[in-house]
Amino acid sequence: MDIYNDILNNNKCISVIGLGYVGISIATEFAKKCNVIGFDIDSNKINNYKKGIDPTNEIRTENF
Repeated sequence: MDIYNDILNNNKCISVIGLGYVGISIATEFAKKCNVIGFDIDSNKINNYKKGIDPTNEIRTENF
């Protein structure tokens, strides 16, 4: 099996490093189809995302 099929079948996950304007948008789109792990060094940003607050205003609340 190739990596693409592994990802789509949830046998592998995608990691996104940096959850700013671009990273959070990419992570949420990929998360609609497969498992995603997002990383960011800004703990305030991560805490806001956990609370459903998007400091970038890029993500709609139904995606949280």
